[in-house]
Amino acid sequence: MKLRFLNFILLFSCVTAWGQNSIDLKADFDMEIGQITISQTITYQNTSQDTLQSIYLNDWNQ
Repeated sequence: MKLRFLNFILLFSCVTAWGQNSIDLKADFDMEIGQITISQTITYQNTSQDTLQSIYLNDWNQ
């Protein structure tokens, strides 16, 4: 059972390591005025032969 679990973890980590995107996020907190400033960079690599016409980003807070 432990070997099966370890194989699953190894496979999962390999699959996520070959992702097609990366997100770099920087947040600065100003406690005096209660403000958070966020800078975010999203890098996406299209591995298909098709040209992307658009990319949709979801705002999960709405």
